[in-house]
Amino acid sequence: APSYKGDKFNLIHCDFPYGVNFAHGEQGGKGQEGIYEDTRDVYFELLECFCHNLDNFASLSCHFVFWFSMKHYEATKQTFRLRAPSIEWVEHPLIWGKSDNAGIIGDVRRRPRHTYECALFGFRGGRHIIESVADFYSAPTDRSLHPSTKPEPVLRHFFRMLVDEQTELLDPTCGSGSALRAAESLKAKRVLGLEIDSQHVASARSALRTFRAMRQAAGRVTA
Repeated sequence: APSYKGDKFNLIHCDFPYGVNFAHGEQGGKGQEGIYEDTRDVYFELLECFCHNLDNFASLSCHFVFWFSMKHYEATKQTFRLRAPSIEWVEHPLIWGKSDNAGIIGDVRRRPRHTYECALFGFRGGRHIIESVADFYSAPTDRSLHPSTKPEPVLRHFFRMLVDEQTELLDPTCGSGSALRAAESLKAKRVLGLEIDSQHVASARSALRTFRAMRQAAGRVTA
């Protein structure tokens, strides 16, 4: 982000590690140690970097979908207010409800199972949406390519608000590339995903190639 000087993007999809030590929790994350660091410090370092370098990669007219943990909700909003005041965040978050009831019980004696995830939805430059959709979508988890994938159907639902032939999407922690495929399915002009883990890079590239080949074949059949 500090050194990027290329064309800017008008849709930023961001799914940083949540900063909740997922791999070391009471449940969940078993066998996932070493995939990526998920400490509070790492999360807020990434968030500060995002805000400080925002104008390097984000267009002045831009949409933002930013996944987060409710554990850091207030601190996240405060960081954005102080470090990136040009972004106007919608009052209510986008919510993915996990229809397969997958989730974590932080304390089996005192707490319910947590079976949904939230994303802040925002814009700057007065950018308009393409169409209005529900801010809640129910779908099962998909760990076939990455342990914390946001499933394509979920992203495609929310992206219907935001993606058309003029959309240029950046996903700085793209994992399995599900956001890239969801955006391309809605005819995005350009997508760019970054991923630190080489195995996930290979999986994301392979899945995107397969998606593009199937889409091309479907176009030939339709024609």
